[in-house]
Amino acid sequence: MQIILGFAALALAAAEESWEMMQEQVITSLQSEDSVERFMAALDEGGGDEELELDSAASLAQDAAEWGAPTQNYGHQGSSYGNPYGGGSPYGGNPYGGNPYGSYGNPYGNNPYSNNPYGGFNGVPGVCSTKIAGSSCMVFGCSKSRGPTTCNTADYTCYCQAGHCATGNGCIKSCETKIESSSCMVFNCASSRGPTTCNRKDYSCECQPGYCARGGTCVAR
Repeated sequence: MQIILGFAALALAAAEESWEMMQEQVITSLQSEDSVERFMAALDEGGGDEELELDSAASLAQDAAEWGAPTQNYGHQGSSYGNPYGGGSPYGGNPYGGNPYGSYGNPYGNNPYSNNPYGGFNGVPGVCSTKIAGSSCMVFGCSKSRGPTTCNTADYTCYCQAGHCATGNGCIKSCETKIESSSCMVFNCASSRGPTTCNRKDYSCECQPGYCARGGTCVAR
């Protein structure tokens, strides 16, 4: 009898253990099915993408905290290698103009010496040219034998100074405007001298533009 009861107890224990295992399997299966259903529902609602975006944002934030915020290394704006003078070209947007010596932003015009006080390219039309052809001041200055000159560093050519014209190899006076031995300290310049003006620095009479002093009077060029 005791043997029979022992077998019965063992059978009951085995049945209970088998029942518990079956319950665990069912629960596990239900949990798996529930997970699948929740995942599918999340995909339908877009929740999966949001979670991925959140995960990505969190990852970027962590990287930024460790390595600094990402930058556009070679971009034109907001670049860690940004060009202080502009974008497209390393020298574009230059505050001194497209070409520092060109027609943009050059305070002296297209040619730095085009309107210089010594003549340059703006010599007196039809009267004289101030540029000495064949001259050079690239290595040495203009020769003193050429007369009163100045070096035009735009083309490294010698130019005659104001009041002088280039003739061959040098400069000669184009026109003397001061009337020697004249005076306008007490009285104005005599009308007989022609079109004159009084130089208040030395109170001498000088011929007006377009006239030269010859023999004590002013004559047209």
